[in-house]
Amino acid sequence: MTTHPTPLHELLKLTNKTVLITGAAMGIGKAIAWRYAEAGAALQLVDRDADALQQTATELREQFDAAVTTHIVDLSDNSAITALWRDITPTPDILINNAGIFAPVKLADIDQAAFDKTMQINTRAVLTMCQEMITRRTAPGTIINISSIEALKGMTYDMTLYAMSKASVLALSRGLVKDFGRSGWKVNTILPGGISTPGAQKMGLAALKKLDFSIIKTGLTYNLRLPAKNLGQPDDVACTALWLGTPMSQYVNGAEIVVDGGFLAV
Repeated sequence: MTTHPTPLHELLKLTNKTVLITGAAMGIGKAIAWRYAEAGAALQLVDRDADALQQTATELREQFDAAVTTHIVDLSDNSAITALWRDITPTPDILINNAGIFAPVKLADIDQAAFDKTMQINTRAVLTMCQEMITRRTAPGTIINISSIEALKGMTYDMTLYAMSKASVLALSRGLVKDFGRSGWKVNTILPGGISTPGAQKMGLAALKKLDFSIIKTGLTYNLRLPAKNLGQPDDVACTALWLGTPMSQYVNGAEIVVDGGFLAV
């Protein structure tokens, strides 16, 4: 008897799944939430910007009649993360660690405060979210961590601290697969390149106002090297994240997927 593959529309259906997304108010996180809502998933959205998060939730409810719960959480406070997980019902099937900060700081100027803040949000918070997810679920789930191509190749001046924090996300994902992959857990990492997000646009405008030519030069150099000839859009990352959360990627585990328009290839 011939066995037919699952129909494509069934593979993309997430009506019985709950996804938790951090940094969901805008940019890449909002785009990911949009795609998961379109696929029918229930959404647990986390961000520290209450107004922007509420606006995103309203849009998703109106557009998709999505089941959306919002959580205002400052991920720089580890106790707030623990409290978040006490409030979440049900425990999500899919966790997407998207939140992060990328304030430039010169290598010589990295002090304890800058180090602690960046590593807490970009690394420690991701670790704690993963620990809580694995501890609280009774069945294996899916984790998608958002890193950056900065973790593989520094392309921007004054971003060493950010690159360090994002490289640690790669190590964390690999460790999770090694420790929990045989139990059925699926953990993958997405490494975006230059994506046109509100945060990136804000940093570019700030550089222009301050006449920070190092960042301006980096942007020009990046664009000249980029085969795609234009920055990516948040939805480029969101579609990859959706694929990793569906059965279409059921045999993909421990992958580090670059979404950069070909930048690292040239």
